[in-house]
Amino acid sequence: MSREEIMMKLNRIFIEVFDDEGIILNETMTPNDLNEWDSQMQIILIGEIEYEFDIRFTSMDIPNLHSVKDFVDSVEGLLEK
Repeated sequence: MSREEIMMKLNRIFIEVFDDEGIILNETMTPNDLNEWDSQMQIILIGEIEYEFDIRFTSMDIPNLHSVKDFVDSVEGLLEK
């Protein structure tokens, strides 16, 4: 799966989780860019991303998910395994 395809799926997940059709992700986005992206939403995002991509983040991955780029990199790496 290409990075572009991963971004498209992630964008749909963010739209659903934040209930905001106006979200357009880019890799530089962080929780500072979305007011509602707090620790609770991070947990929800992780669960939805794991479900959508049929992957499992490791306990070493999760603390390093600080931006959309981090999510894309991690998903891409897990899909390659």
